[in-house]
Amino acid sequence: MAAKLLEAARLGNIAAFLSFLNEDPSLLDRVALKPVDNPLHIAALAGQTDGKDGVVPLHCAAMKGRVNVVKELVLACPEALREVTALGDTALHLAVKSNSMETVRLLIEELKRVQMTEIVNWKDKDGNTILHLATFRRQHQMLGLLIGEGAIVSGVEANAMNSGGFTPKDIMDLVLQNGCDVHDIHILQMFQQFGAVKSKEIRTNARNSEQNPENKATLFQSSCSWNLWRELKKEVAQSSTDTQNALMVVAVLIATVTYQATLSPPSGFWSVEEGRSPTIGVQKRDLSPGEAVMAGNPEIFIVFTIFNAIGFFASLAMISLLTSGFPLRAGLRLAILSMAGTYSFPGSSSRCSGNGELLLVEGAFYVMGISPEFRI
Repeated sequence: MAAKLLEAARLGNIAAFLSFLNEDPSLLDRVALKPVDNPLHIAALAGQTDGKDGVVPLHCAAMKGRVNVVKELVLACPEALREVTALGDTALHLAVKSNSMETVRLLIEELKRVQMTEIVNWKDKDGNTILHLATFRRQHQMLGLLIGEGAIVSGVEANAMNSGGFTPKDIMDLVLQNGCDVHDIHILQMFQQFGAVKSKEIRTNARNSEQNPENKATLFQSSCSWNLWRELKKEVAQSSTDTQNALMVVAVLIATVTYQATLSPPSGFWSVEEGRSPTIGVQKRDLSPGEAVMAGNPEIFIVFTIFNAIGFFASLAMISLLTSGFPLRAGLRLAILSMAGTYSFPGSSSRCSGNGELLLVEGAFYVMGISPEFRI
C-alpha cells in the first residue's frame, strides 16, 4: 500500500487517498512520522494541494483530528493554512466544527509561528468566524483558547457580525433560549470580560459616536486600556514561575522604596530649629515646619512627586498582575487599593504639591477602575 500511497500523493488523487484512509484509519498517523518518502511532503512538493470543492489534505487532517498529520502538512506547506473550501472554511473552521481541541490549539500555534494570526478572524461563506462557530456549539474550552483568561492568541474580533448581522454574543443569547448550564455561565463571563456585545449595541454606539465624537474617543481609550491589560496578563502567564517570583520581588521592592520616599523625601522635612536648609540650593518660597525641604523649589518637587507616583502605581499594577491567580483575590485587591489611597496623605503635608499628588492618586484609581483585575 505504501507505493500506491506515494503515487496517489504525487498525482493528487484525493479519491484514492480517501480510499486508503477508509481501509486503514491509522494510516495518516504512521506516514506522518516517516522522515523519508513522506507522502504528505511529496504531495506538497508536487503542488498537489487543491482537491475537490477546494478541499486540501490539511482540511482532511483537520476534520479527522489528526494532530501529527496537521503539523507535518503545515511544516511542508504553510500556505495551506490560507486555503479555503468551496464553503469558505479554513482548516481552523473545520477543526472547530469537528470539536478537535488539540487540532485547534496546534493550528493557532502554527498561525502564530508563521505570522498568519489574521486567519483567526476569517469568515466562511455565511460570514461566521471560528468564534461564531464555537459559540453556536457551546464549546466553552474552545472559547477559552480564543477569549478566555488562558487565551493563546490575541486580536480575536469578538464583535464581528456574520451575514445575518449576528455577533457571537447574539448567537449565545439565541442558544440560551434552549436552556442554560454552568458552562454557559462561564461563556457569558468570558464574553463580558472580553467586551463582546450584541449587534444592537454596536449600532447604537456607532450612532452615538457620530453624534458625539467625544464618546468615540472615550470608547477607543477604554478598548486600548483593556487590550493592553490582556496582553500584559498573557505575557505573565507565558513566563516561568522563577521569572514571576523574581518580578514579584522587584515590584515589592519598588513599591516599598517609592512609598518610603513619600514618608522621608530627599533632604528631609523643615523643622522649627532650622533657620535655613543645609541641603537645598535655591529656595524659591518660605517653608513652614513639617514641610518637605525640597518643596522650597516647587518645580523640582513636582517632578520628583510625579515620577515617584508613577513608579509606585506601576509596581502596584505589577503586583496585581502577578497575584491574579491567588486565593482571596478580593481581599488582596482591597489591600492594594487601600495602600494606594494612603499614598496621598504623607505628601499632603507639603502645601505646594498636595493637590497635585491627590490628583495623581485619583487618576490612578481611575486607571485601576477600568481593569477588571482591580475590581473587587
